[in-house]
Amino acid sequence: MNIFLAGPTLTTPGVNMDIRGVPDEADRLNVIAYLRTLADTPVPLP
Repeated sequence: MNIFLAGPTLTTPGVNMDIRGVPDEADRLNVIAYLRTLADTPVPLP
């Protein structure tokens, strides 16, 4: 997820998105942490 948020085209070639990615690592980690709060049973982070 971190790599995808950093640059969606890095993990999904041919994707056409308006957002180029989230360059700041702290912002990406905050997005991932927020998404985990939406899961009924979040998977432990590595």
